[in-house]
Amino acid sequence: MRLSARQCIAFLIGCLLATHSLAESVVLVLKNGDRVSGVLLKQTDKALTVSNAVLGKLSVPLAEVKTRETVPATNAVAAFPKPAPAPVVAAAPAKPPVAGTNAPAAGAAKLVPPPPAPIAWWRHVLPMSLATNWHGSLQLGVDMGYATTDRQLYFGVFQAGHVSGRWRNNLDLNMAHGRTAGVLAANRLEGNWKIDLDLKPARKLYLYNLAGGGYDEVSKIDLRYQEGMGVGYKVMEGNDVFFKGSSMILNAELGAQYQEYHYSTLVNQNTFSLRVAQDMTWRIRDKMTITEKLQFFPSVDDFSSYRARLDLTAAYPLTKVVSLNIVISDDYTAKPPRSVSNNDLQIRSTIGVRF
Repeated sequence: MRLSARQCIAFLIGCLLATHSLAESVVLVLKNGDRVSGVLLKQTDKALTVSNAVLGKLSVPLAEVKTRETVPATNAVAAFPKPAPAPVVAAAPAKPPVAGTNAPAAGAAKLVPPPPAPIAWWRHVLPMSLATNWHGSLQLGVDMGYATTDRQLYFGVFQAGHVSGRWRNNLDLNMAHGRTAGVLAANRLEGNWKIDLDLKPARKLYLYNLAGGGYDEVSKIDLRYQEGMGVGYKVMEGNDVFFKGSSMILNAELGAQYQEYHYSTLVNQNTFSLRVAQDMTWRIRDKMTITEKLQFFPSVDDFSSYRARLDLTAAYPLTKVVSLNIVISDDYTAKPPRSVSNNDLQIRSTIGVRF
């Protein structure tokens, strides 16, 4: 007997569901609050590999898993999306069939299966919603003194991250404003948005795009913005690094960057430069988190004209949502505007609130 196309598809789906029911279905609750559900395909001492009905095959590091829940076999197929029910068509009043024939009654309703719903193209390219699942922190600090020389300095840092499948979004904003002895000592605002895309489920090699901008009145910069892209590699991701119960992630990146500067005292400049960067996140026994980022921007036209920046933060949790932070930032410019120092070093403490 020859099977129709619809019967073949139904048979294959039935085989897939039968195979799926034999595997273990799990729900992984990550440390950042996200939940990943699917069928457990592989487990090692470093990662869990699951198959998700929407995102496909995913590899989740054990260091990022908070709890693991097993879904009963009777509920295993719940992870698969159910097709929309066929619409019910109201039938017209049926006429009795002609005697002695097997013909259906005239006017009987005919159920026509609905066409498959179109899938937006961006869901294939960007399978995530940027409106939810953001996690980060807001840090605020103040330095005030009233003596022979008065000073009032205010600064803040906002950081947020979003992870969905192979995509990662990281947003950073920092600002500072204040005066010392009535003279402007700080007035700057800078922001960066970085997007990473893992090329493979193992999440070792990834592409990135980095865009940002801001201004710094003390450094005579009315406007500065940049745009660039490149490739990154996860050099290390492991547990029990230097201390038992700690974890570390180390990344290295190489790319190209376009930067444009609008100065208040100089002619505007635009440069193409390389970007060599490295970042690290080190969690020490859930008691302290150290994040570090080092970036180097040598100009393609003149290697003696470069910019280097170091950002280092140590966060100590006071409660589940409040932390005490020590922030060190060092920004060095080889050829700054006249009367502006090459190096801008800042060391400050802040109180942070995580969300």
